[in-house]
Amino acid sequence: DVTVLADLPRLESLNLSFNAVQDLSPLLGLDSLKALELTGNPLDDRSLTEYLPALKAEGVQVTFATAPDTSEPEPPPAFPLFRLAFLAASSSNFHLNIFIARTDGGPLLNLLPEKTDFGIPTWSPDGSQLAFVSNRDDALRATYAIYAINADATGLRRLTQEGEPSGRGLYWSPDGAHIAFTVSGGSSFDPNGARSSLYVMDAGGGNVRRLTHPQAQDGDVCWSPDGSRIAFVRSVVRWREQQSGGYSIDSSYSDIYTVDLSGSDSLRLTNAHGYYWRPTYSPDGTRIAFVSDQQGQEDILVMNADGTGLMNLTQDPAEDWAPAWSVDGAEILFCSSRASTGGDFFAISADGGPVRQLSEGVLLDLGEGTPSWSPDRSLAAFVSRTETLPSLYVWDRVSNQVLNLSGDLEVQWPDSRVVWAPR
Repeated sequence: DVTVLADLPRLESLNLSFNAVQDLSPLLGLDSLKALELTGNPLDDRSLTEYLPALKAEGVQVTFATAPDTSEPEPPPAFPLFRLAFLAASSSNFHLNIFIARTDGGPLLNLLPEKTDFGIPTWSPDGSQLAFVSNRDDALRATYAIYAINADATGLRRLTQEGEPSGRGLYWSPDGAHIAFTVSGGSSFDPNGARSSLYVMDAGGGNVRRLTHPQAQDGDVCWSPDGSRIAFVRSVVRWREQQSGGYSIDSSYSDIYTVDLSGSDSLRLTNAHGYYWRPTYSPDGTRIAFVSDQQGQEDILVMNADGTGLMNLTQDPAEDWAPAWSVDGAEILFCSSRASTGGDFFAISADGGPVRQLSEGVLLDLGEGTPSWSPDRSLAAFVSRTETLPSLYVWDRVSNQVLNLSGDLEVQWPDSRVVWAPR
C-alpha cells in the first residue's frame, strides 16, 4: 500500500520492486515526485490504464526495470550417446593430440598428452581401439610409425617397425582384420608430380604390403562393407617444361578406383574430364556415392560398384559435398550451400528425386572440414570457425540443435576429419 507515501511531500524519486503494489492512485497527490521505477509489481488495470498515464502527464518519468534472471541455465541438449575422435591443440601444448569427445557433453579424454604430433586416428570396428600415426619415438620428430591404443588410453603398442612404411591416413577394415594407409613420395614440384601409394597391413601389425604403384597420388580411401575391396581416389598432375626454365602445370584430374587386398585386381571406375572424390560405399556394397565437379560445380553422383550406372543426383548450381548413405541405403545425406542461410544438411533418394532440407542455419562452410555422420545418422559432426578458434560441433537431426564439444581446444583446421566410434 503506497497511501502512506502521501505524507512525504518532498519525495522526488521512488523505486517499487516486488512489493505487491497494485494501486498507484495515492501517488497522484505527490507534487514533488519526478521519477518512478517499477519492477515486478502486479498493478491493477486502472493503475495501468489511468494512473500511470496521469503521472506521466504530470511530468513524472516512469520506467519499468527488468527483473534479474534467477532461472537455472538450460542443460545441454540431450543427444544420443556416441564417441568421436579428433585432433586438437591446447593452450599448454601446441602439438596436435588425439581427443575423444562424448555427445552427451561429458569430459574430453586426451589419449596421449605428449608434445609430439599425431595423425588422424581410425577406430576399430568394435570401438575398443584406435590406430594412429605419430613421430613420438623419433627424437628428431622426422620419422613416423603406426600405433594402436585402447579407447580408455591403456595398452599403447607400436604396429610398424623400423624400415616398414608408415602412412598418414589410416582406415581400419570393417571386419577388423586389416588397416589400410597411404605412403607419400616425391614432391609437388617434381615434373612427375607428388606420389602416394596405397598399403595394407594386418590390424595387429606385420604383413605390410603395397597395393598400388602409381605415378600419381592415391588417397581418400573407403573400405567396402565386406572388407574385400578398397575404393580410393587417384589424383594426377602433369607438368610442362617452360622454355625459360622450370615447369608449369599442364593438366590435372582425379578418378575413382577400387582394388582388392592382393593388389592384383584394380578397377578404374571413372574416366571423364574433371575431378572425382569422397567415394563412399552403400551399406550393401553394391553402389558408390561420390562428389564431382564435371559440370562446373560440386554435385553428388552415384554409380554401381563396378563403375556402371552413373547418375548425377543433385545437378544444382550450388555446391554439394560430403555424401553419406542412410542406414538402409535408401537415401544419401549431404551438405549444400543452396540454402539461403548458408551451408546446411540435405537428403535425396539414392535413385534421384526431390531434395529435402534437414537442417536450418547450421552455417556449414565448404572450406572448414568435411562433416561426418554418426553410425545411426542421427548426428553430424563438423569443424567451424564461427567462434575465436576452430571448434568441433555436433548437430542433432531431431532437434536442429548444435553443441560445442571441443571447449577451448583449437581443433585441427583446415583438412579436419572427425571419426565416429561404433556405438
